[in-house]
Amino acid sequence: MHSLVREPMFTKPPPGEFKSRLKPDRLDEIILIARALLVERGFDAFTLDEVALRARCSKTTLYRRWSNKSNLIVDVIGRESPTTEPNTGSLRGDLEELLSRLAHVMDDHVGAIFLAVALAMQKDKDLKQAWHKQGLLPGKQGMERIVERAIARGEIKARPNLKLLHSILPGTIFWAWFVEKSSDRKAFRHHLLHNVLLPFMHTHGSE
Repeated sequence: MHSLVREPMFTKPPPGEFKSRLKPDRLDEIILIARALLVERGFDAFTLDEVALRARCSKTTLYRRWSNKSNLIVDVIGRESPTTEPNTGSLRGDLEELLSRLAHVMDDHVGAIFLAVALAMQKDKDLKQAWHKQGLLPGKQGMERIVERAIARGEIKARPNLKLLHSILPGTIFWAWFVEKSSDRKAFRHHLLHNVLLPFMHTHGSE
């Protein structure tokens, strides 16, 4: 008499394993599907199950790349964020271009996703960890390189408190876009650049 053998239950593999199994074109397709679903459903109702259904792939395939929905959402946002810092030859030009890029992201559906994700991070530790690991909005290393080049050119004398800046900049942009809903966003960027960012770059402070 043959004994019945139960199939092992599926468990999510550790983060970082099997990432190479998705071909680039298929990876792009899944991220676009996830983006559309995130815009449609919002953060709370977004699930890997529905992404798998719409992408016509198994949940196993998704979990091999993303251990949870937070990692996938951060990848979605990362595709929309500036990947390299501006290098225009001047501090003013770099900051102006950076603000322009961030404004472009905020003007799209991704801006609302940014806001929802920022609020969700207060209670979702996985999301907070994935967000900080990716270093989104704007990249801390990119801002550091902008500052280093400005010091080398003699535009500023010392490094400002970039940790403080990373707290100020996203909050200021979110508030203007989604709370005050500034109608003249170009003028807002101009004031932010000349009245906040450039003066801040000439301050000195420990981090």
